[in-house]
Amino acid sequence: MGGGISIDYQIERKISAINGVSCFALITGTLNNHSDQVLSRQTVLDFNFFSGGKQSFRDLTHLVSNAAPGNRPMFEMVVSPIYRDGCVNYDRIDVALRKVLAN
Repeated sequence: MGGGISIDYQIERKISAINGVSCFALITGTLNNHSDQVLSRQTVLDFNFFSGGKQSFRDLTHLVSNAAPGNRPMFEMVVSPIYRDGCVNYDRIDVALRKVLAN
């Protein structure tokens, strides 16, 4: 992310219990603040997912708490759409940060 800020995230894929084929993904993680700024929980993480060279979906999420220097707050869960024909592999995931500083 630059400026002393990075993120760690993990993707968990879930198969539907209803038909055993449909799939969706849950993305969770933490923001690592090694900057000298306090980020507000209103800071936005913009996730953009690509599959097969095309955009698959995009979702915005926020931190669950303010992020003081040295803190590692979690961000709210990103949930993919439900794919009828099984799980999608993501070629690339772009993440952009829109900082909102806390007072």
